Amino acid sequence: MRLERVVAGPLDANTYVLRAPRSCLVVDPGGCEVLRALEGCGGITVLITHGHFDHVQGLGCIEGADEVVAHRHAPTVYQESLRLASAWGLSMEPVDFKPTRPLEGDTRLELAGVTVEALYTPGHSPDHMVYYVPAERAVFTGDLLFRGTVGNWELPGGDRGLIAASLRRLVSDLPPDAKVLPGHGEDTTIGRELRENPLLKALLGMG
Repeated sequence: MRLERVVAGPLDANTYVLRAPRSCLVVDPGGCEVLRALEGCGGITVLITHGHFDHVQGLGCIEGADEVVAHRHAPTVYQESLRLASAWGLSMEPVDFKPTRPLEGDTRLELAGVTVEALYTPGHSPDHMVYYVPAERAVFTGDLLFRGTVGNWELPGGDRGLIAASLRRLVSDLPPDAKVLPGHGEDTTIGRELRENPLLKALLGMG
């Protein structure tokens, strides 16, 4: 499988396109910039880590997606985030965001011939999911874990205790060499963040 990262939207969010055997998996389409990476895709399955506008807005540019996977509360979070965008001076045209496969919590998915483990990881937002692809030893962490820092829990719906619990679970359940593909910034690994990420270590009580 081939992975491509596209930086998209007004907040430079990472959109990922994973070319699978029978389709393309698109994680967090932040803007229309993703379209250039979708040429030649026989089908498209979209995975949304959470409903904040900078991870969803590109849905309005993708036509005919086979599936849109997200937590069932993600559309509500999306609508709330549009009000936040307006307060920040960003003008957003609402997109039609209705998951065809709404998630409640952890689940194992078979999407376009690819096994994806969806883990419920609230804290940055109440709908936050991460998606682990065992065959690639890669985890799409959205705004939960970044290189050198963690997600903001002070936005509406955020919770410090929940994000700490979600981070603890992430680093406990996934292997240290799992590649972390975050919603913003550069990629990293679970092991590197455990060694070098001061905020992660503080939240985990590691000093």
